[in-house]
Parts: sequence; structure tokens; C-alpha cells
Amino acid sequence: MKISNLAVSSLLLLVARTGFSAAFAPVGTARISRPALETAGRPSVLCLFSSTKDDGEKGISMPSLPKLDTAIVDDVTTSLTKIDQINFGNIQQNVMDGPFGSRGEIYFAIQAVLVLSIVLGGIPAIQPVVTILLGPGLLVAGLAIAVASVVDMGGALTPFTKPPTTAQAKLVTDGLYKYMRHPMYTGLISLMVGLSILSGSADRLLLAGLLFVFLDFKSSKEEEEMLVLYGNEYEAYMKQVPTKFFPQNVITQD
Repeated sequence: MKISNLAVSSLLLLVARTGFSAAFAPVGTARISRPALETAGRPSVLCLFSSTKDDGEKGISMPSLPKLDTAIVDDVTTSLTKIDQINFGNIQQNVMDGPFGSRGEIYFAIQAVLVLSIVLGGIPAIQPVVTILLGPGLLVAGLAIAVASVVDMGGALTPFTKPPTTAQAKLVTDGLYKYMRHPMYTGLISLMVGLSILSGSADRLLLAGLLFVFLDFKSSKEEEEMLVLYGNEYEAYMKQVPTKFFPQNVITQD
């Protein structure tokens, strides 16, 4: 018996999606149900496979498309048709209700400034100050912190998460490392944020935020390895220096 190319391709695709047990079900079975992956919350592209048709010809039976719940769309549409029912007089009374300064005005003010800044593409009035001072300031400070951290790390420096076990490698707890456990990453993040502000690039700033998240994850992996290598010594260091990137108690009071 000859099998068409379409049937062979469909069988291979079914094997890849559902496994051999589902693909090679008894011939008498009319259809194979959706793959087990769909029950775990992952919808399957290949939903049904028909081994035979009524006339004996090989073929694929395509399922009906899932129905989209449009209830929320209907609710939005219904609400929009009632836009003329907005009572601005009531809104004005609500705004004037209560003593000034006790209604949470500061939160609305911050919200309004952020929205306005996004619409205008910058921070009104102080945007030049932020760009000229904060950008280069973070850039220079980040570079200085990163270089100083490399110097402090000395022979223990490595780009990998697993610490070296060479003779010159040791646990570094002095220099910038007595203020934060990962000052090198602090410098790198500051450097990237400063560059983003200086260049006025939203994409760079977004990537700098992503870099921060990744370095937080990477540093956790590094500390797992440090605990394996140095044990109680590193655990005591973590208690002594509780922060990863931002120093505590830098400003002291007499």
C-alpha cells in the first residue's frame, strides 16, 4: 500500500509533537486527541490526526478554531456609548472635597509629572540639567568605581561565576568590597545608565535596566559558588556586608 507524501509528513510532525505512542495508535482509531502538552497549558498547533477517511483515503482532519471571549470588548464598547453621561460637576465636587494637603495630592502630582514627561519626551525645565550633570556624573563615577573594584579584586578577578582556585585567589573583603559585595557591577551599571542619559537614548536606558536585572541574577549564582568554596567565611561576609550593589552607612553621623 502506498502512502502519500502528505500523510508521511503529517505522521512525522505528529511524532515530533506527541511522541511515538500517540502517533502509532491502533489503526481502528478514527482520531488521535490533542497532545498532552495542551492539558499543561500549552496549545498545540497539530490538534487532530485522522488515520482514514470514510472512503479509505489518507488525510488530516483540521479542528475548529477556538472561540474568543469578547465579553470585555463588549463591556468597553458599551461604556464608550455612555460617554455623554459623564458628570463633570460631580468630578469637580470630588476634587474640592476635603482639606488641601490631606487627600494624597502628592501622588497625583508625581503621576502628572511622569505622564507629562513621557508625552513631552523629557523632564520639563530640568531636562538639560539632568542630561548635562547626571549623565556625565554617573558615567565618570561608574568608570571610577569599576576600575577601583578591579584593582581591589587583584588576583581573584575572573569574568565567570565560579571563583578561581589558583594560589593568588582569595576572598576579597576590603577596599570597596567592605561597602558592597559587588562594586564592580555597581560601577558597570552606573556607567551604562550615565551613557544612556548622556546620549538621550531610551533604548539604552531600557537595556541598562535589563543589565541590572541580569547582574543581580548572575551575582546570586556567583555567591552560591562562593559559599561552596569559602563556606562560613563568605556567609559571615554576607552578614557583615548585606547589600550587593548599593553601599549602606556611607554617611555617618557624629
